[in-house]
Amino acid sequence: ERYPHNQKYNHFTSDSINWRTEKWLSPISKQEIAEYDNSVLYNDNVMKKIFDYYRNTNAVIVYLSDHGEEIYDYRNSKGRKNIPMNKMLLKYQYEIPFMVWCSDLYKNKNTNLLSKLKSAQNTPMASDNVCHLLFRIASLKTPYYRSIYDILSPDYRCRRRIVADKIDYDKMMEK
Repeated sequence: ERYPHNQKYNHFTSDSINWRTEKWLSPISKQEIAEYDNSVLYNDNVMKKIFDYYRNTNAVIVYLSDHGEEIYDYRNSKGRKNIPMNKMLLKYQYEIPFMVWCSDLYKNKNTNLLSKLKSAQNTPMASDNVCHLLFRIASLKTPYYRSIYDILSPDYRCRRRIVADKIDYDKMMEK
């Protein structure tokens, strides 16, 4: 189960998806989209509770998904299937939400870092480099830190982003 099935989180139904008019979308497909949307609603509520819990502390929270998800976004398919590889598949299955939330106290104590975070918000990166960002924002000193993988560093270089073991994400998206 992705979310509690109660009145609060059973917000979306197949009727909520009526704006989607593709011929291949069945009522069952629309219900699956609605259930996915309900799971996102639940996740958003969980994140809000976490933010509220830490709101009055010196806190920073980094959130990212472990994978993307295709739910009948552009074809009659759901889940993570790598065939046929194309730009749309890359968008829905490999682009993930990533955010950094900072409490007001953290923002006030770390204005320089906050400025760097804002400047980096549209910078390409791969999730396997997140640890270097975490080292930076937590002020952790470790021999494993590499500034070239830290999105906030002037040394940062986005390395090739390979998906499905062999596909260069950025080259595919340029096509």
